[in-house]
Amino acid sequence: MRSVANGTIDLECGSTTASLSRQEQVDFSLLTFIDGGSLLVTDASRIRGISTLGDKRVAIIPGTTTESEPDRSAQEARRHRHHGSREGP
Repeated sequence: MRSVANGTIDLECGSTTASLSRQEQVDFSLLTFIDGGSLLVTDASRIRGISTLGDKRVAIIPGTTTESEPDRSAQEARRHRHHGSREGP
């Protein structure tokens, strides 16, 4: 916020919460909230989801709610591969 407030940068785009105290320091655009996370990959990577990441490195914004999701999804994918699907008839 400091860099926006002092004019070093014009725009911050990230996981910043538009709190009342921050609104006293800088202007915010209309609130846009998207629940969940996604992967940004090229078609050539052949990555189709967390289960196809293998040993690839992933960049995640620390302190966000999506920080623990890749580990949880990878563990579930490994469990399904090991035990097979547990879907009923």
